[in-house]
Amino acid sequence: MYLAHYNLKRKPFQISADPRFLWLGEGYKEAFATLKYGIQDSRGFLLLTGDAGTGKTTLINALRNSLTRDVVVASIADPSLGKIDFFRIVSNAFNLNGDHTSKGSFILNLTRFLESAYTNNKKVLLIIDESQRLTQALLEEIRLLSNIEKQHTKLLNIFFVGQSEFNEVLLRHENSAVRQRITISYSIEALTEGEIKKYIQHRLSVAGTERIIFSPGAIREIYNFSQGYPRLINIICDHALLTGYVKGTRSINSKIVKECGRELTIEAPKHKKRFKKKPKRTRKISWGKMVGYAALTAIYLIVAAFLFYSVKQNREKFESLQSEISRNQAKVVSKVPLQADTRAAPKAAGPPTNLNKDDRIIYIPKRDQKGLPRSAFHKLDQAAAYLLQNPQKHLVVEGHTDSMGIVSDNKLISEFWANLVKAYLAGKGIDPAKIQAIGRGPENPLQKNDNEQGRRTNRRVELKFVNP
Repeated sequence: MYLAHYNLKRKPFQISADPRFLWLGEGYKEAFATLKYGIQDSRGFLLLTGDAGTGKTTLINALRNSLTRDVVVASIADPSLGKIDFFRIVSNAFNLNGDHTSKGSFILNLTRFLESAYTNNKKVLLIIDESQRLTQALLEEIRLLSNIEKQHTKLLNIFFVGQSEFNEVLLRHENSAVRQRITISYSIEALTEGEIKKYIQHRLSVAGTERIIFSPGAIREIYNFSQGYPRLINIICDHALLTGYVKGTRSINSKIVKECGRELTIEAPKHKKRFKKKPKRTRKISWGKMVGYAALTAIYLIVAAFLFYSVKQNREKFESLQSEISRNQAKVVSKVPLQADTRAAPKAAGPPTNLNKDDRIIYIPKRDQKGLPRSAFHKLDQAAAYLLQNPQKHLVVEGHTDSMGIVSDNKLISEFWANLVKAYLAGKGIDPAKIQAIGRGPENPLQKNDNEQGRRTNRRVELKFVNP
């Protein structure tokens, strides 16, 4: 209706997940690069979470379109199914032959399919959207599918995509086996006000115009309405363009956005009082009853205080345990830039720092670091330049943690840190076959773990150049 009015070729703010409109902001670039690396490297279980409306489906559609033909992909949009129905849908998605009325027949045919794909140098990816809807029983069946291997290689990559509450499901004790298999994890956050401006202009550009239609005040009101969630941004921007068309203006200001916000806000109905309250009756209470009530109230207060103290203690224990699990789980959000091709590889920049001291580069992640720190990029660029100058050299990347938490979880975290470095260097043109990523966990500490300084020093990634 309003396309010609704004010189647009297509509607820029459709709420459907159109990958053409994907805006690769900083967070989306990181998610895109990290998840694509996980698929290409057959990492097994992958996880993408985010609140409703953050653009997970759009990102997944763009990721699928970027994959080469050697990746066989199947998607399940709604996994709230029984076991046999789930098997049948997976079979249909991968075009498996046979009527799978039992788990045995499904596993046999799936194994043959996966082994055939492996023989033909193809990777197989199963995307499970809305993963928070999975039942406990079905989640366990999916975990067992990941056990299908050949020559220590995962034949099936399983990609969980779900809302943020799926993280709480994974943190349950009964899901520890699934949680420990997740090697790549990313959480999409809402956009900032500055990112919203770039997001809107990108979509308008894809739709056919470079003209700035939304004023700075309009952008601010869009942020106030949407709180940075792309789905709500699309809804209010589309409504604002329609309103601007009706008003005969080609620019959208804050007043129009506020008006649209009021029209789109759903308010709770105001219930009218149907009956008048009856007047309270006053009753005289005897002295004996007053003493009894006072004694009963005292007992209630004592019991309530005891229960409050018990609940508080249990809650503190639970929060402490949950914090420890979250800290040590491979739920770390990566910070890997979008991979570049070999033409973007760094030029010769001299030997890496500390090359003459055990051929080692060290960077220390902060406790709250969600990925590669910026301080590591310069050293990693030097390492990439050195490897390009010395093709006979190989690289061993070792991740280390402190001793806090569960050892097995620390091993996963340290391996994930090491793989972030491997992914970064691969994006600089280094052959991944020349890079070995190892998770050492709390092994080989540099200092004691009984103080914060020591623990901070022990959390590190070391790069060692070796001759094959």
